[in-house]
Amino acid sequence: MTSRLSYGGLAQRYGIRPDLMTLGKWVGGGMTFGAFGGRKEIMGMFDPRNDHLSHSGTFINNVATMSAGLAGCSILDVDTLNTLNARGERMKEMIEEVFRKHGIYQDHQKECASIPLDGNTNSKLSNGGPPRSSSVSSIAAVAGGSRSSMYVTGIGSLLNVHFSGDDKGTLGGLFFHHMLEENIYLAQRGFMALSIEIKDEHVNAFVMALERFVCKHKQTLDN
Repeated sequence: MTSRLSYGGLAQRYGIRPDLMTLGKWVGGGMTFGAFGGRKEIMGMFDPRNDHLSHSGTFINNVATMSAGLAGCSILDVDTLNTLNARGERMKEMIEEVFRKHGIYQDHQKECASIPLDGNTNSKLSNGGPPRSSSVSSIAAVAGGSRSSMYVTGIGSLLNVHFSGDDKGTLGGLFFHHMLEENIYLAQRGFMALSIEIKDEHVNAFVMALERFVCKHKQTLDN
């Protein structure tokens, strides 16, 4: 998933030269797709002439998804991908501004904004990767209290709106259905993956819809 965060993947953004890199189904337009590549000496082990490793799978050589991937590669150039991820960063800033405006965005939530999207606090990045030392304490600060709150995490075009506190499950459900009523679809867990078809007007519509939710449930959210 992080391969969409830079033309060379998130590893390139952090200056990491990986041994292996994987590409997920977004490359095939959301259809069944998977690809990986890496250093010559590693990939050489999959060469059938060497008889080291075999590579098999149900969806190997899926013509439709491979064609979609090739077509996508002709569209998704460096500038297009940079524009997409910059738009995601601006969207995150706009959401954070809504929270600050209504007094529900706390300092500990700013720390929490760098937590991995999957909540894995044990993952580590080297060679210039972002520090994770505050992740565990940040999660505890956000999720440990009884008060309800709302915050956003993510990087580039991958974002996630979260809730914490005793009412987080109820608020999460209310938010999901509120956005559906606003003609905006996102994952029930609050996860969003922006596509190149998302423009500034879509981002503005999302942020305004989110602010209407905040205003409606401000008494429940952290003041």
